[in-house]
Amino acid sequence: MHDAVTAYYASHRAALEQGTLLAKIPESDWHEQLNLLFRSTVEKYSPEGFIVDKTPTIEPLYALERIGAMWPDAKFIYCRRRGIDNVMSKQRKWPDRPFEHQCREWAAINDVWDEKKNGLHSGWMEVDFFDLVNDVHDVARRIGMLLALPEEETELMAGRLAATRPQISLSETTGFVRLLDTGWSDEQSKLFTRICGPTMERCGYGSSEYWQVRSR
Repeated sequence: MHDAVTAYYASHRAALEQGTLLAKIPESDWHEQLNLLFRSTVEKYSPEGFIVDKTPTIEPLYALERIGAMWPDAKFIYCRRRGIDNVMSKQRKWPDRPFEHQCREWAAINDVWDEKKNGLHSGWMEVDFFDLVNDVHDVARRIGMLLALPEEETELMAGRLAATRPQISLSETTGFVRLLDTGWSDEQSKLFTRICGPTMERCGYGSSEYWQVRSR
């Protein structure tokens, strides 16, 4: 809806100079009213007073500023995962999607997050999937600090995260996959390296080890 408003004003520049009703309404007013409408509608159906939302696609990342404007106290937790393991997981879940699409999706999501995160005015943190699987208590501790949770709630969260392991194979709980062990063709390996390589390096991931350089 925000994009539609912006596009409408951009395509009616002439009308903005002709004394029309559109010229009298600042574009920013529409964006403010859309934020109010969306927030009031969501909170109407969330009487408990808090919202937890899992948004694993790229579109919500483009809307981070809008989300922050609607909920100034929002907290963002971004779960990052090494590209090789993530693309292999995507292949298992969606085998019909093109390999190149899986690679571009991983790189784009991580690139957009890194571009947007420092502009957030509310709290945020990053969690790596490897730590979520292998060091769940430390992850829960960090999340608890971000959300200012009491110790008992942090412990409950750690227990839930440790017990709930959907769609995780044995190899994912014991280690990682080297690029040479993926079973990809030479063409696929080169394609992955070309598309995901720069993002992998920036994030500190290795091709023959999980971490090349550990950064948080």
